[in-house]
Amino acid sequence: MPREGDQIGPYILIKLLGHGGCGEVWLSKRRTKIATTIVALKIPLNDTIDRGMFKREAEVWAQVPSHPNILSIIEADAFAWPSVGAIDVDEELTIKEQIVIASEYASDGSLASWLEQRGGKASSTEEALMVIDGVLAGLAHLHAQNIIHRDLKPENILFQGDIPRLSDFGISRILNTGSVYYGPSWGTLSYMPPEAFDEKFSIRSDLWAVGVILYKLLTGRLPFPQKDMTALIGAIVGCEPDPLPSSVPHRIRDIIAAALHKDRNQRPESATEMRQALHRLGNSSYVLTRERKSELIAKACSAIRVLAGDKACNPLLLEALIALLKRESRVDIGTVEWSRATKEDLRLYELIQMLERYGPAAAAYLDEEDFKDGELLVDLAEKHLQK
Repeated sequence: MPREGDQIGPYILIKLLGHGGCGEVWLSKRRTKIATTIVALKIPLNDTIDRGMFKREAEVWAQVPSHPNILSIIEADAFAWPSVGAIDVDEELTIKEQIVIASEYASDGSLASWLEQRGGKASSTEEALMVIDGVLAGLAHLHAQNIIHRDLKPENILFQGDIPRLSDFGISRILNTGSVYYGPSWGTLSYMPPEAFDEKFSIRSDLWAVGVILYKLLTGRLPFPQKDMTALIGAIVGCEPDPLPSSVPHRIRDIIAAALHKDRNQRPESATEMRQALHRLGNSSYVLTRERKSELIAKACSAIRVLAGDKACNPLLLEALIALLKRESRVDIGTVEWSRATKEDLRLYELIQMLERYGPAAAAYLDEEDFKDGELLVDLAEKHLQK
C-alpha cells in the first residue's frame, strides 16, 4: 500500500485525501524542471483491483472536454514502483507498473463535508438550488459526450471555491448505440435508481441521483432512509419516498418527484431540461429571501453611483453589471410570476430597466436610501467581464 512520502513516477504522495471501493486518492505534487504542481492522485487500493477498470476510467475522463463543473484529468499513466512489503529471494523489492490518474485538486472539500459543516443540509433553498445548478451543468456536459456518471453522490461532488465539480468517473461508461447501456450495477446504493438493479442505465439514472441529492440538501435526510440493504433496495424499487416538508415550495417538490419517478421514462429527458425547470423556479419570488433582495437593491444603487462617478465608464462593464444583477437577482420579465412579486422584485426589475435605458445616468433617478458595497458589485462585474 502507498505511504506518505512515497514517489510514484513524478508524483510524491503528501496526504491521503480519501478512499473508496476501487482506489485511494492522495494529495500529491508533481515536480518538473520548470514547476511543481499540486494534484489529486488516484491509485488502486491493492492488487485485486481490476487494472482494466482504471484504464477505462482514464479513457473516459480523457474524452471529456474542459468544463467549470467537471474535475479535469491531467494525466493517466503507469509507472514502475516498488511494491511495499513484496520481497524476493534476494530481499529486493519487486518492481511493478502502478497505474495512476492525476486530476485537478479541488481544495475546498466535498459536498459531503459541506453538508456536515451546515448540520446536514443547505442553509437555504437558494443555496441548495445553486449547488444543484452546477451539478446539472456538469452532468449536461458529460451526457453530451454520451457519458453516464453512475456514481453521483455528495462524496463525488467537490468544491473549488463555491463551484461544485463532478469527480470520480470510475464506474462511468460510454453509452453503446441507443439510449440504454446494460452493464454491472455499480454505484452507491442510496443514490441508485430502480433500473440499476436490473443492470440498466441511461442518462436519466443520473437524474435520479440528482433528485436524491436535492432532497438531502433541502431536508438533511435521504428519501429512502432504510439502513438494511434488502429493505433499502425494496424501498427504492417499490416504495414512494418519504414526503418532503411543507416548507419546500410545491414546484420544487414536483421536480424532485419527477426525478425520483420509478419509471425512468417519466423523469426529465435531460439534465438541461431539469436545470431549466429549476431556473424557472429560481426566477420566482419565493426562492430568494426578501433580505437578500433588499441587499442586492442597496448594492445595485451604490454600484450605479460608482459608475456615474466614472466619466470613462466602459460600456462593456455596464453590460456586465446588468448581466450580474440579472443572474444574482433572478429577475427576468419573461419568467417572474408577477402575481407573487414582492416590492423588492419590482424594485430590482426597475433598477435593471433603468441601467439598460440610461446607463450610469440612472443615478439621477435614484432615491436616497441605504447604499452599500457598490464598489464590490462593480469589482464583480469587472471580473465577469474579464471572463
